[in-house]
Amino acid sequence: MKFILLLIILFCPVYSMSSDLRNSNWGDSQDAVRHSEKSELVHDKIGQLGYIGKISGIDVAILFIFIEDKLARVIYNNQEKHFKANNFIDDYKKFKELLTKKYGEPNEDKIHWKNDMYKDDYQNWGTAIAMGQLVLGSQWNFGSSNIFNVLNGDNLENSHLIVYTSKELESLLENKEENDSLDQL
Repeated sequence: MKFILLLIILFCPVYSMSSDLRNSNWGDSQDAVRHSEKSELVHDKIGQLGYIGKISGIDVAILFIFIEDKLARVIYNNQEKHFKANNFIDDYKKFKELLTKKYGEPNEDKIHWKNDMYKDDYQNWGTAIAMGQLVLGSQWNFGSSNIFNVLNGDNLENSHLIVYTSKELESLLENKEENDSLDQL
């Protein structure tokens, strides 16, 4: 029985001893992440660490979010500046392909039109996204993580985020966000 368990641990990626994300694990302290992350630190305050880096040639801002000094969420924010709005769709697809190679097919894959004015004109989908008319999103539930790849926009600005959240710590994050909102009232 011990031999079978050892084989499962060695050869099944779901049971591997690797990190959850970027050399860190959910629940790691802010100090532990600060020491394990290799990108350039640009933001450091209680509950948040921000870095800049590149993934597959794309400039990204990387934000680590902590709750009770436990790593609970990591957000990649695409920082590329594109002349053509459809290039953001190319970035979205590139990350979706990479995420699919790593985590398998997404549990959800959506194209949501709020206004279908450009629906039949793919050359203007990037414009539709920037106008807030179209949202592209894919989502994975993998191991201890929920992962979202989302491209949306508003006021002619595109926003492309990849968000990893610890399943175990997600409710604590939601409670903190709600309490922060209540404190502002």
